[in-house]
Amino acid sequence: MESAIPGPAEVTPVLIVADDETTLLASLIDAAPDLAVAGVVGSSGWAINAARTAGVKVVLVCLGEPAALEVISRLLAELPGVPILVVSAAIDEFRQTAEAAGAAYLERPFNRDQLLSGLRLTKAASAVAVAQVDSRAGESAIVPGHPATLTVVLGAKGGVGKTTTAIALANSFDVLASGRVALVDLDLQFGDVATMLGLSPLRSISDICDLVADQGEIAATAVETMMAEYHGIGVVCAPSTPDQAIRITGAQVSALLAAIRPHFDHIVVDGSTHLSETLMRAIDMADQILLVTDLAPGSVQGAGICEAILTRCDVPAERIGLVLNRVDDQSPVDVSAALGSIASSVVAVLPRRDAQARAATAATAPINFIDPQSDLSAEYSRLARAIAEGTPLRSPQVAIREQEHASAP
Repeated sequence: MESAIPGPAEVTPVLIVADDETTLLASLIDAAPDLAVAGVVGSSGWAINAARTAGVKVVLVCLGEPAALEVISRLLAELPGVPILVVSAAIDEFRQTAEAAGAAYLERPFNRDQLLSGLRLTKAASAVAVAQVDSRAGESAIVPGHPATLTVVLGAKGGVGKTTTAIALANSFDVLASGRVALVDLDLQFGDVATMLGLSPLRSISDICDLVADQGEIAATAVETMMAEYHGIGVVCAPSTPDQAIRITGAQVSALLAAIRPHFDHIVVDGSTHLSETLMRAIDMADQILLVTDLAPGSVQGAGICEAILTRCDVPAERIGLVLNRVDDQSPVDVSAALGSIASSVVAVLPRRDAQARAATAATAPINFIDPQSDLSAEYSRLARAIAEGTPLRSPQVAIREQEHASAP
């Protein structure tokens, strides 16, 4: 009599909705032979999208009370019967509310076995509901519309505020509520968007590009499951180590941007300080290139060289805009004299606000998130609105400063 050989265990995809402890939770789940992390998100909107598109069988919610209840209610409204396990401290009223809404509950503190058992029991108890989710798994949560605006932010020299500007611009698009926003860190070897936003991503652009290498293309939904999320902004993070950047090709970057562009309204790319092939692919696809510089002679010289290289690469001059950063508003600036032979139009003049910058660094937040009413934040908002509306980008402050300088004795 032949003995039966058991087949491989069915793997249950688990979606984690959490704002911290994501690395620990993911490692515990991935260590189980029958469970696998399908994605990590931080809000209800992203949870709905990921649950639909990644074949998720269980959702693990590890958020505070108000946020957790919002995720539960929105998930069950959009995906009736989806199995949800909520992890939280012992608060009887919250537990009763969560369970009444249809979610299972695991009390903190817990150990690995309790977490894995809770996920398995939640799935088993909701077998009928899971079938309802599966029937919608092929649907796209996003309806492709017009292609996103694509803005590449460059800095010819480190320290001029390139990444700060890219993050603040993405945040301004999000605050304007003009659609879905993505932020892509293309400073592949030394990008620090994730660090500046306090993110601990499980996946990076190198993981996304590995899929492109395997498949020749990539679906937008696959990219989104590998994005980090910051207050509704989808973030494609740079590789965690510089050696991972070597594998990434220009063709892979083009495929990534082409995949997500129809599904977002605004994409901001934080470029590197050197014009590599991968960055040039993004520049070729961009609607607008923002060249950030301060008024230090070395920075201005670097911006001029970068502008000249872009021109030689047949990038249309009208797509290049100059962003003047950390401008001292206590004294008029002769913009023409300061910029010398740089031909690009000045599209934004960002006043120097050191206290706001320090507070943003301490809070790991966009600089315009700290003080939304400041003149610096207002200038970011004006620039984002102009890009979103397709209106001329030239900064009105430039004309004012030039007039002040011309009238000075």
